[in-house]
Amino acid sequence: MARILIVDDEPDILSVLESILAGAGHEVVAASNGAEAMARLREQAVDLVISDINMPGVDGLDLLRAVREDGARIPIVLLTGDAKPETATRSLKYNVFDYLVKPPRRAQILDTVDRALQAAAEAAACSVDKPDPPSKKDALRAYLRRKDGKDSDDVPKLL
Repeated sequence: MARILIVDDEPDILSVLESILAGAGHEVVAASNGAEAMARLREQAVDLVISDINMPGVDGLDLLRAVREDGARIPIVLLTGDAKPETATRSLKYNVFDYLVKPPRRAQILDTVDRALQAAAEAAACSVDKPDPPSKKDALRAYLRRKDGKDSDDVPKLL
């Protein structure tokens, strides 16, 4: 299954999430704060991050921002006990996959994880080593070759 990083400063929530996800066959990496989560991400690749938003020090939005600024495309699900619209809006700026209100139900967690992993797999499949489209110069050279039956060295001068 997937390797999932869970981040929460509340030990009970961390324990419940770990139990649910491990029970579903996932490998779970746990962190009790944002700084620890960033260290874990430097140590190993993960397929999904589930993080609390409100934590002391490096919060969930800081973690989300850092992951996105590093160029990582892993899906991130944010948890919060305080469902403010402005927090959800700020998280959308950094392409959060989903935003769940605590305490999330078991079925809700598993459904969100399945959807996030499926979306990540589909995104990866779409970006697998596709050849670059031909340049304008290459397209013009091919056109002139078809027209004249010979290659034209004048193409760079035309562009």
